[in-house]
Amino acid sequence: MNDNIYKPYLMEIENIVEETPDVRTFRLRFKNPDEAEKFSFRAGQFGEYSVFGEGESTFCVASSPTRKGYIECTFRKTGRVTNALAHLETGDTIGFRGPYGNTFPIEEWEGKNLLYIAGGIALPPMRCVIWNTIDLRDKYKDITIVYGARTVADLVYKQELKEWEERPDIRLITTVDPGGQTPDWKGETGFVPMVLEKISPSSLNTVAILCGPPVMIKFTLPVLKKLGFQDKDIYTTLENRMKCGFGKCGRCNVGKVFVCKDGPVFNYEQILTLPKSINFTRLMINIPKSDKKRIIIAGCGFAGLTLAKKLRNKGFQVVILDKHNYHQFPPLFYQVASAGLEESSILFPLRKIFQNYKDFHIRKVEIKSVNSVSSQLITSAGTLNTITLFLHMGPQIHISGHLICRNTRGE
Repeated sequence: MNDNIYKPYLMEIENIVEETPDVRTFRLRFKNPDEAEKFSFRAGQFGEYSVFGEGESTFCVASSPTRKGYIECTFRKTGRVTNALAHLETGDTIGFRGPYGNTFPIEEWEGKNLLYIAGGIALPPMRCVIWNTIDLRDKYKDITIVYGARTVADLVYKQELKEWEERPDIRLITTVDPGGQTPDWKGETGFVPMVLEKISPSSLNTVAILCGPPVMIKFTLPVLKKLGFQDKDIYTTLENRMKCGFGKCGRCNVGKVFVCKDGPVFNYEQILTLPKSINFTRLMINIPKSDKKRIIIAGCGFAGLTLAKKLRNKGFQVVILDKHNYHQFPPLFYQVASAGLEESSILFPLRKIFQNYKDFHIRKVEIKSVNSVSSQLITSAGTLNTITLFLHMGPQIHISGHLICRNTRGE
């Protein structure tokens, strides 16, 4: 790892693979040969990938540590940074900080059967450990990979799927959702939990590695339990909430755990000890019910923070939403790096500011729409109901029905 944890390595994009219309894989090489020689990582670790002037995004390292001289990452265009990454070309330079986090305990798995279960864009976090165990094939018994996507077009790593399918020492089952198949599709058709139950892999001396959208995990876990898998033998990787990579920003803090430091790899036995909000519903908005009137503040800029502070002890439930999470100040990482400041000079995160405020909740989500008739706010992580007041801190003002929406500008 770099001596200065805020300073990214400079990486050159050596190759780009268009996995789907909105998913790309980058092969990256260190521009400094000395850094490349010293760098190492293990399966399950992640990094922060940056487009200078735009910010950072968190992705796992998708290549195996057994493949030397480069690292790979796979991402979907979903926001500002990933869209900027998608516009880059071979030969361009990006930043990389890492590796961070813990790892899959592949040494403990030696002599066992491995069952990999992935859905959609969740195959990239698993690709690293899949190739790691394949490259050490003689150390493991049966390897089964169950991978599903919404449509045939949404399957990533198509060339590697073909390679795995042709190997006699790997069992690959691919599936697409009903309606997502093409006339020449030869795989399964059905949701991953249904297909898993259909093939009924043995739980005897088997470790299950599970990664996918929360709804897939929610319905896959009961199938694994029905098949006889123990909680300690089911592993997953939690990555959605991470930002800084070393426990400073507080976004991934769940109870006493910092996912970026204590994870992102957990077994289900460990998951069950965490607060319920992380129990495989990490993409859900999870705002607790309250008898208080609910006020939504959209925008975590200085105006939003000022307004939120004024609402303390006023008898409201306050929910603060921000799509881009500007309060994390990504450019500050580079300012700290270039100025040689100490790690402790990073500003306290938003959660620290409001930790003693009763019934204050902070979520990084995108607001999709407002339903003025039912007083609902639709977000990328779920629906918020029974809204009394919606305060939009951005430049646009919307007033509709009995749901009041206004730009307060912190006044």
